[in-house]
Amino acid sequence: MSAPNSRFVRACRCEPVDATPIWLMRQAGRYMAEYRAVRKRHSILEICKTPALAAEVTITAAEKLGVDAAIIFEDLTAATLIAALKPEIYVKGGDYRDKPLPERPTVEAYGGRIELIDLLPGHSTTALIARIRAESQAAHDS
Repeated sequence: MSAPNSRFVRACRCEPVDATPIWLMRQAGRYMAEYRAVRKRHSILEICKTPALAAEVTITAAEKLGVDAAIIFEDLTAATLIAALKPEIYVKGGDYRDKPLPERPTVEAYGGRIELIDLLPGHSTTALIARIRAESQAAHDS
């Protein structure tokens, strides 16, 4: 993975790329032996606060999966990290509006606030995955 010249970085700079990178969430740690081995020795907070460990688990997953970019997170919410960092404002995408936010008690306990941002209709991760599945099924059926 060559970050300065990767497809993802070139797309971020609005340079020509052979394919447009998209965001899909996948939790490699749930099944990758390499990640589980690191987690046996280190907490998620320690991994996030130690650049070498964060780079190791993130790059290993990205290279193994063959994706353009990767981000490290423990689960859909990183409550331990939120509690440690104590952001004044915690921003969530608008598709969470009707769902209870498990991180709300943690954020509000230290005086932080949650901001739900509006999303363009049909542009949430959930909507994107649904569209991809529908197109894939339609292609398969034809």
